[in-house]
Amino acid sequence: MRKVTLPPASGQAESTPERLVTAVETLLAERPDLDVSLRDITAAAGTNVAAVNYHFGSKDALVTAVIERALTAHAGQQLAALRAARAAERCDLEGVVRAWIGPSVEAGTALIPRVAARVVSGGSPELRELGTRTHAETYALLFALLAERLPALSTAELTFRVNMAATAVASMIVGPFDETSVAGRPPVARDAHTLDRAVRFIVAGLQAPPATP
Repeated sequence: MRKVTLPPASGQAESTPERLVTAVETLLAERPDLDVSLRDITAAAGTNVAAVNYHFGSKDALVTAVIERALTAHAGQQLAALRAARAAERCDLEGVVRAWIGPSVEAGTALIPRVAARVVSGGSPELRELGTRTHAETYALLFALLAERLPALSTAELTFRVNMAATAVASMIVGPFDETSVAGRPPVARDAHTLDRAVRFIVAGLQAPPATP
């Protein structure tokens, strides 16, 4: 698949490529999965199949490029927050975790929940690889900051705990968290305190004593 460069927003009347990108972004944000049809894309953009192939090579190339841009934006938000936390006068474990999960919990982009759902489900190895590539610098800094603050944890144990936390956050932001009832209890909807509660929960898990073999 060829590398696709998406057009920048012009601020004026949208060109055909811009309309196609906007259509894909809208459709992906509206669906519970990432499977949008070529017919839906062209109908939403007011174009035809030939336009997709001419400007992007294929539907798959267009959709992948839109998802990659969303992931790259999300990674940039996380990286900026982690760098700001590192530069703060007092950079504790809670500050690192807040910088890491804040852009996800606060939904920096509408596409991230949909992408997270597919990555967590394991249904798309290609998306997992794309997420790993776009977030490589972010996770390198995250692990360095966590390792400094949790020196008692081995690399394997720290990796396990970060994976557990990342899975929990991804599962929370995809939607079912707000609707799931446990043992008949009323669902707990997200609110202004959700990020604070999630940060404290993850911090407690990261600080827990390692399990005895």
